[in-house]
Amino acid sequence: MVNAMYNLIEYVVHQTGCEYLLFISGEDYPIIPGALYDTYIDCEKNYVQYEKLPKKDWDHGGIDRVQHLYPFRSYTTFRSRAFIKLQKLMKYSRNYGTLGFSLYGGSQWININRTAAEYVLDQWHTFYSVIKYSRIPDELLFQSILLNSPLRETIENNNLRFLHFEKGHDHPVYLDKSYFGKINDAMPLFCRKIQDPATFEAFHRYFNNAEAQNNG
Repeated sequence: MVNAMYNLIEYVVHQTGCEYLLFISGEDYPIIPGALYDTYIDCEKNYVQYEKLPKKDWDHGGIDRVQHLYPFRSYTTFRSRAFIKLQKLMKYSRNYGTLGFSLYGGSQWININRTAAEYVLDQWHTFYSVIKYSRIPDELLFQSILLNSPLRETIENNNLRFLHFEKGHDHPVYLDKSYFGKINDAMPLFCRKIQDPATFEAFHRYFNNAEAQNNG
């Protein structure tokens, strides 16, 4: 995920004149029409959810994500779990407090302007060399680069998404029409996660009708 995001940022900066980047997935649904983004987004600002580690709603504050090395693609395979166990038996632990910068974590669904994108590319290798073997680095790398930068004052602690987490679960629930009211109250740019095509259709009907009524 981290390398894919880097490649996308690099392409946008070097191959296009795009001034603002919003990362979304196929499980995001757009609540606000693209034509109205200018009324919701201040292009001088960057909308990135963040919290300095230890992060309150992460297991162990997220410290375990950086204390040990996670060189394998999956963190749940026997090989990966055995490697972590070996590190613990050998009492190997990275001291994240001596990295030379503060660690921040949050949602990988970031929204950044071109200036921030250029800064991410410029500082990438310095931070990536430290964070690349962390667990779920895409939830650490961008926050750590931007919150340790001169651009930190431009960052709004908001990823412009509606997500719902159930207690004890690391991943957001899949949304259905029972969340319409909460989404209306929040008025995000996007909501996630939506997977079922019928649910996409229900969201499309509901929010298109709501938009038509507001415009009427």
